[in-house]
This record gives sequence, structure tokens and C-alpha cells, in this order.
Amino acid sequence: MVPWVVMSLDELRGACLSQRKLYEDPAFPAAASSINPDSDSPEDWLWKRPRDICASPRLINDGATRFDIVQGELGDCWFVSAAALLATKPILFNRVVPNDQSFIRKYAGAFLFFFWRFGVWTEVIIDDRLPVTVDGELRFARNREEPDEFWAPLLEKAYAKLHGSYSALCTGYMRDALVDFTGGLSESYRMRGEEEISPDLFEIVQNSFCMGSLMGAGIWADSGATTEEELWNGLYRGHAYSITAITECRVQGWLIKLVRLRNPWGQKEWTGAWSDGSEEWKELTDDERDDMGMTVRDEGEFWMTFEDLTKNFSLLEIVHLGPATYVHTTEPAHKIWHEVSYHGRWVDGVNAGGSGLFSTSKDKYFSNPQYFVKLETADTDTVVEAAGIQECTCIVSLLQKDYRRRKSTPGMRRLIIRFDVHQVRSGEAEAMQDESFYDKTKLKKQFTERTALREITCRLDLSPALYVIIPNTLKPHQEADFLLRVFTFHYAHSQVIEERTGLLPLSLEYPVPVKPVGILSSDLFWRYAEDDLVVDARELRDLLNELGRKELGGSTTFCVEACRSLTAMFDKKGTGTLDFVQTGNLWDEILFWQKLFHSFDKDNSECIETHELRNIFHRIGYSLSFSCHAMLAVRYGGKERTLFFEDFVLLMAKTLTQINLFDKYCKEGSKKAELNLEEWIRASLMY
Repeated sequence: MVPWVVMSLDELRGACLSQRKLYEDPAFPAAASSINPDSDSPEDWLWKRPRDICASPRLINDGATRFDIVQGELGDCWFVSAAALLATKPILFNRVVPNDQSFIRKYAGAFLFFFWRFGVWTEVIIDDRLPVTVDGELRFARNREEPDEFWAPLLEKAYAKLHGSYSALCTGYMRDALVDFTGGLSESYRMRGEEEISPDLFEIVQNSFCMGSLMGAGIWADSGATTEEELWNGLYRGHAYSITAITECRVQGWLIKLVRLRNPWGQKEWTGAWSDGSEEWKELTDDERDDMGMTVRDEGEFWMTFEDLTKNFSLLEIVHLGPATYVHTTEPAHKIWHEVSYHGRWVDGVNAGGSGLFSTSKDKYFSNPQYFVKLETADTDTVVEAAGIQECTCIVSLLQKDYRRRKSTPGMRRLIIRFDVHQVRSGEAEAMQDESFYDKTKLKKQFTERTALREITCRLDLSPALYVIIPNTLKPHQEADFLLRVFTFHYAHSQVIEERTGLLPLSLEYPVPVKPVGILSSDLFWRYAEDDLVVDARELRDLLNELGRKELGGSTTFCVEACRSLTAMFDKKGTGTLDFVQTGNLWDEILFWQKLFHSFDKDNSECIETHELRNIFHRIGYSLSFSCHAMLAVRYGGKERTLFFEDFVLLMAKTLTQINLFDKYCKEGSKKAELNLEEWIRASLMY
């Protein structure tokens, strides 16, 4: 039988219906472990299916609305606010919550939801058992007005499963959920603190709203607070609100900028100017109030001026919708952003170079991934005609993957991620690997914030030119997967400079290195070669260890495995042995490698870091791809990603032998080697 966890929804339904049983999700059971896997609480949670809660449950009643969901006991107001906004976009909502599901037709206790996860729409299947109180009422998200509608608690459960548990949803940013619902790109603005509010903020918000962007606002909690705190004006500190409308109206000749917000609790509203029933509404006609959708009832929705929003809220969050949002759906009539995106990974010992802000790791900064974006067409609405300046609006986003799992998984840390944007003076895309980088570029943006966030975003107004974006972590050696995205109003050409393993063209930058010539004593060789006049790997090991003690110094030793690889490198006849001349050539190569090794051992520690391998291979005339570099770092560098000389010898012997092997089987004029199974096995075992 196919396991439940790998079945599609149709397969799962069919299996359950044929067995006349309802689905029970083994990956997210109706147990305390799904609430909080780290809790030592002995509490026995009660779970019920919607059919056991009410007589005629429905997934959706006459279309989803923003009033269908209110927050329960779980501290996930950010998620509930985002879900309410999702319900205002039917096309987007129906992709997250497929509407061909019900509690009647083909009901098997299983429901399907879709979330955007770092560039891929991912399906999540859950059973419909939900946490309830002893009175049988839902404990978490629900529809208070229509308790027979269940899309809200089921969506919340699917999102909890996606992140590992319900407790993983406690505290968060609304923009994170909106990104997962839409595939959009998030942007945030601090409205209280040291940073000045942009004078263009309302225009940005208004234009974004017209382009279909989703928005919310939040008030930060006091340090150490664990629950929301009511303020004198009806708002709550430590709470998130949806922004559901933006408009302007004239009152006594003054242009008033207004925003409509919703409390995810479905009650408790703002009591200041333009609140429900306030005097300001008397200045508008009935038709004006109707056009704005003004109602006076305690449903948690209220109006306030944009000025009051900036004074009373800490954070404004915007999620812009791009091409990924409308995959497999009808594109909207309004304009959408153009998107450039790259999936990447920081690998310790390869390209996890850190921010370069610490003196001990400045040289590692240039090993970070480098992405080039060319902006060519200026935005027509941002041309400053008087000054003759043309600008391109560019929103850059860097997102670290598995952020919430890092939060809830012991031993995993959420990372402080950053990116820098530099303008390339020459206009030519080329990998930059040393401090000459700063002479070739002009810094346009550098993140200074040191907070571990899932996504960091920056809006830039840049002149048409070539730019390089360097994603990095605050400290070097930190590993994570990431997604880099760039939104622009017009198409932008982009590329990542990624080397392929192979020979580099001869140049002044990479001249042919001069190899030292050693003298191999014939007496020493004959002593180990004995009567057959050749040495095998074991005899070579003893010979090299004696020679190494005399000429290499230090504690360098050669193991049998390294000597097998060295033998294979110089053994042209496949005998597994080396004669005197071949052994002498091998010794010359080792001396050259020692010289190379020491040139990168700047602190005389008798070891080098694996992130230097790309530069080392450049020095001897080879390029090294990211994937090959990563394999070498993992295989030979260990957890510390460092190489002692004996590791380095084995690495060089193996790698160079494989390159020579490729050349042997590569047909003339081709860049591919062809081997049958026999040839592959022989080559693998020999080399």
C-alpha cells in the first residue's frame, strides 16, 4: 500500500473511501506534539472534526470575505490578518484554498491547501481534526459570525503543519504569511523610531494598493511583554492589523488621506478621529460615506487618517504581487511588477563569506555569491525633468529559507542576513575576488540592521546602469539557503557569474606557474623499490614519509590512500607502481603543491581554509565551479572546513587526475566525455 504521506489528494480520498474510514494525518497527528513539540505540559488536547462540531459544516459559505476569520487563543494575529486580506482577492484565495472541496461530495476527512514556498507552489494535505475546548468550541482561528464555515481553522492548521507546529505561528510578521499566500515580495517601513518617514510614503502606499498589493500595520510590544496591551485610543500594542482600503476625500477644502484597517479579533476598534460614529463623518454626504463602505458596527474594522497611522503604528508592511502570484491564473488588468529571482546557498568553506565588517574576515567577503542586474529603462513617473535625472524603481528582497523551522528546531539558529548593492563602474559583469572590487564599484546600499529576519527588503531609486548585488550573512561560515528577488517596473537583464570547472585561458592574471625541481636520491628510491625497481602505494608511503621528514618539515605524513591517488596520477600504464623517473616527477609536484599551500597559509598555522580553493585552482590555471568547490570543501575540509597539507595533497591528486581522465575520454571538439559501464567502473576503481 502507498503511504499516506506520498499520496495525492485524489489517491488519498479513494483509499479512505474504499476502506470506509476518515483520513488521519500521520505527519501532523491530533496530539499535543502538533501544538507544541517542545512543551513538557501533560495537557491532553481535545480534537474534533467539523462534522462533530456542527450539523452541516461547510468549507466556504457564499464566498470568502475578510470578516470570516477571527483570532483564537493562538498568538498568530499576523497570520489571521494576512488571511483576512487574502479573502479580499478571490483569484488568489481560490488558489490557496481550492474551492472544489466540501464536507459532502467525496468527503474523506482530508483537505488540500497550496502555499508559495521560496519559488514553488507547495501542496499541504491535512486531516480535518481541529483543537477544541471541553465545550466543543474551536480554540484557534474561526468564523464567529458563521460557526458552520471552516476554511479559516483548516487554513490555519495547514499553515501550522507547513511550519512544524501551531506554536511555530506564535508571533510573526504579517508580510511573511502574505508572501506564502501569494508569492509576492514584501516591503516594510518603520514609522516610529529614529528613521524619518519618507515624504512619498502615502504615494507609495496608494500606488501599491492600485497595483493590487496587500498591506498591514502593526504596533510593537514593549520589551518582555507576552500579551497584547490595550492603549487609550482603542488600539493594541503587540498586535497586527490588516489594511483593507485607502482613499482621499475633501473636507472644508482640505484633502484628507484615509486608510481602513481591521482588527483580526473582529472587535476592539480605534476610538480617535474618523473612528466609527466620530464627528468627522458628519462632514461627508451619505453618498460619500457609502462609496467608502463606511459602516458603524463592532466588526473590528475602522478608518483613520494616514497621519494618525504613522503616529500610532510602528510598522507598515506591503506585499507586492509579481508574475509568480498569477501563475496558472488570469493576470489582472492592473500593471504588475517584472521579477528577477535566483535561488542560492551559502556553503561554509566555499561562499559563506560574511559581511566583511569584521577585520578577521574581510578577505572572505569576495567569495559571497554575486548577482548582476542591468537597469536600462527609466520609470516615466520618476523622471525629474527639471534636473534631467532618470531613475529606475528597484525593490530588492533577500529571503532565508526555513526561517520558522530554524526558530522551532533545537540547534538551528535564525541568521542575520544582509545584501549590498554596488554600481559597476565599467558596465561589464565580471566576478570580483579581491579588494580591487572597491575600485571597480560604487556602493549604493549596505544593510546595517542586525536583526534576524526571514526577509529583508529595500526600495531603491537607481540610475540606469549595471549593478552587482551581494547577499551575505553578518558573520562568515554560516550556512543557509536563500532566495534573491528583484522587482522592477520594466524588464531588467540579469545574470550570476558562475564559473565552470575547466582550463582557464592563459593571461597575465593567471600566468603559467614555475614548478620547483627537487632532487630524489636514487639510493633512497632503490632502498624502498628493492629488486623490482618500482614502488607501489605502500612503499611510496614509506618513502615519502622519510623524504617529508627531511625536506618538508613539520608533521606532514602521507597515508596509503593519498599514495594510491598519487600513484594513479603518474602511472600511465595502469600497473599500480612507479619507477624512479615517475617518482621524481611526483616529488617535484609535491614540492610545488607545498609552495602553493604555504602561499595561502598566511598565518603559518599549517592549514588553509577551503574557501581559498577557487583562488588556488586559478593560480594553477583551472576554474572551479561552485558545486565542485562545495564537494571538495565537504569531502576534504571536514566540519571546520580546513585543510592540512596531507589533505591538500590528496585533494589535488584526486581532482587533477579526474580532469586528466576527462580529457582522455573527451572526443576531439567535444566538451563531453563518453564512457560505457566497463570504462566507468575501471576508471572509478583505478583513480
